[in-house]
Amino acid sequence: MKTLTRNHVIYRFAPSIAPVLQADPGEEVLFETLDAANGWVKTAEDAVDLKRTRDPQKVNPATGPVFIVGAEPGDTLVVDILEITLGTRAYTRLIPGAGVLANEVKTPRGKVVKVRGGWIDFGGGVTFPVRPMVGVLGTAPLSGEISTFQPGDHGGNMDLLDASEGARVYLPVNVSGALFALGDVHASMGDGEASGGALETDGEVRARFSLNKDERISRPWIEHKNKWITYGSGAALEEAIRVATRDMVNLLRTKLGLDKEEAFMLVSVTGDIRMGQCAFISGVGMTARVVMPKIRK
Repeated sequence: MKTLTRNHVIYRFAPSIAPVLQADPGEEVLFETLDAANGWVKTAEDAVDLKRTRDPQKVNPATGPVFIVGAEPGDTLVVDILEITLGTRAYTRLIPGAGVLANEVKTPRGKVVKVRGGWIDFGGGVTFPVRPMVGVLGTAPLSGEISTFQPGDHGGNMDLLDASEGARVYLPVNVSGALFALGDVHASMGDGEASGGALETDGEVRARFSLNKDERISRPWIEHKNKWITYGSGAALEEAIRVATRDMVNLLRTKLGLDKEEAFMLVSVTGDIRMGQCAFISGVGMTARVVMPKIRK
């Protein structure tokens, strides 16, 4: 297994960024990741010191990029998330102007918590189990660059709870080698990331790669043992929901041989539309997903 250290991070997905590691299909890579603020947050005061921790050019570092041998435009890159190891501390914060209650937050506030034994010590006697997930996974777009703070058809800052251990993530390949990167590990995040912040932490993610040359996809989707998840992003939540729903309808047509109308009805009666990130952060798109139980004919 190869290891890619957190010394190799990017803040943009772009075809112009040279890969720092090469991996063959079937190979495992251990990604060391930084937290969303590049490891600078040590105290609650640090968490709200935006001049130091929120450089708009260096947000949500992603470890990579990795060149996947044999990946060509039109292929589908398959990433199995095998294991997520969390750091020992995590932080979150409230910032005026961010989150679904943005106008009600008048004073910045930060919080640093301990992560140990699979539990979060939130302080004041409040504890709850960790919910590890990867916020940012993506491949390079065909041209230009996309900030790791942004979601898009390439993946990026999707913030989906389903990007967890046991997930199989399908990503479009737009350039030779795919140029894959991941980061923004969370010790826990609620659907919607309502305040604009999860429990941000550093970590390690063990992943395995494979290629599907028989399937061309436009956007990422995720598979778990018992469910399928499609994903959408957009400037508005409604747009993200429509994209995710349309993709699930198309996935069900492929998996179950249904026509469009049958597939849409099936989504309505047994699928769940869930938010990814809808914190209304200026300049950042919304994400949504549709979760369907695996149905066999």
